[in-house]
Amino acid sequence: MPKTITGTFLNDDGTPVAGGRLFLVLSNDSQVSGTAQIAPKTIVIQLDANGKIPTGTTIYANDELKPDGTFYTATIIDINGARVWGSEIFPIVGVSPIDLTLLTPGLAGGVVIFATFAQLNVIQTWTAVQTFAVGTLAINPGPLTLASAATAARTATFPDNTGTVAEINLAQTWSATQTFSVAPVPNAAGSIALGTSALPFSAVFIGGAATNNVQLTGTATAARTATLPDNTGTLAEINLAQTWSATQTFSVAPVPNTAGGINLGTGALPWGGIFIGGAATNNVQLLGATMTAARTATFPDATGNVVLALTQALTISGTPTSGQILSATSATAAQWIASPGVPIQVTSTTVLGADTGVTTDTTLITKAVTMPASGGPWRVLACWGLYTNTTSSGSAGYYYVSDGTNTFAMSANGTTGVPAGQGVSGSGVSPGTAYANGAVVTFTLKGSISGAGTLTAVKLPPVGAGPNSSLNLTVFASV
Repeated sequence: MPKTITGTFLNDDGTPVAGGRLFLVLSNDSQVSGTAQIAPKTIVIQLDANGKIPTGTTIYANDELKPDGTFYTATIIDINGARVWGSEIFPIVGVSPIDLTLLTPGLAGGVVIFATFAQLNVIQTWTAVQTFAVGTLAINPGPLTLASAATAARTATFPDNTGTVAEINLAQTWSATQTFSVAPVPNAAGSIALGTSALPFSAVFIGGAATNNVQLTGTATAARTATLPDNTGTLAEINLAQTWSATQTFSVAPVPNTAGGINLGTGALPWGGIFIGGAATNNVQLLGATMTAARTATFPDATGNVVLALTQALTISGTPTSGQILSATSATAAQWIASPGVPIQVTSTTVLGADTGVTTDTTLITKAVTMPASGGPWRVLACWGLYTNTTSSGSAGYYYVSDGTNTFAMSANGTTGVPAGQGVSGSGVSPGTAYANGAVVTFTLKGSISGAGTLTAVKLPPVGAGPNSSLNLTVFASV
């Protein structure tokens, strides 16, 4: 077992080597006798304030080691790193405790041996590899501890550069471009992102060469997420003509960048057909026949239904003129005939508001009519009827309808001097230019009297339950 060593060391002026260190270096590798334990090669002992070896300090003495003939080289360094004593050779043997100050320096093979010891505050050159029994190296200030987790002989090479060492658990700013001979990967699949929302990369370059590569970049005005589909394929780009090999569906309507700015398809690459409808069945497919040249089918500037081509041969006789329509004479033949007219669009009846005396161009009934918004131009059929009273014979009443430009539907009646019981009516179609779609036209029934006496247009019938005096206006298309 190790033996206790003692001893107190003084400077040449008699003061203790306070805080100095005693270095004991074994002459060669040795083992403790009777065991496989390797003896420490270098022993450093810190002296106390009195220059004394601390109580209880033990070492393996030379007579406890194999091979035989080993010895220690001793040197004392003061607190300032200056050598105070040694190097001296000591075969440390004998009964424990052993006072080193009582030993006489010896020889190794008849030659006095001196050694140079490393000092903390002295720059020195190590000519041999130094091995440390501990697994870490502490560097002050700090201390900074360099530790190894190697499971075999490893070599860590520092680059030929002045800089700061990178550490895997420390966020650091790299001031130089880093290149990789193997791909950098996350510690687990999908566990981390490249960059953060606060510190994104300005761009990512992808390619197989230093030129002709792809730069992924963005100009987002807020935090955005672009998700790649779960698919292997080529990305679409808005400024590149590409061929789509799979059917695309849209949750919102695709639209041109400006109204009427682009076509759907081109003359060189037309669509084979277009499907229109509100469900997956019973929809409409627009197809083009086998064309012999470029064709243009133009829809009219109107709202209405499209006329479909007949699905069987039809023989048409006659040459159409304006206003005629096609009328079928059999399942396979038709001819042009005059239009039977257009159904009535608007009709209204306005009654005389009260008994009204008639003088010259007296307004009796007025009605404003708004023409339909489409399908025109239009004309109006005016039909009117009045009950009249007169106070003398030999006079006459004259009546007509005016649209503000034209007069029509005229009529007249003579007077008999009978106070009641006379009536008059008239009808006619508006002449001149037909009325435009949406036009507002005011129609006025007017009356005049000629001769002596008075003439009154009466609202109610003189007897019975007949209709009141009124003006009826009916709108129909002008063909």
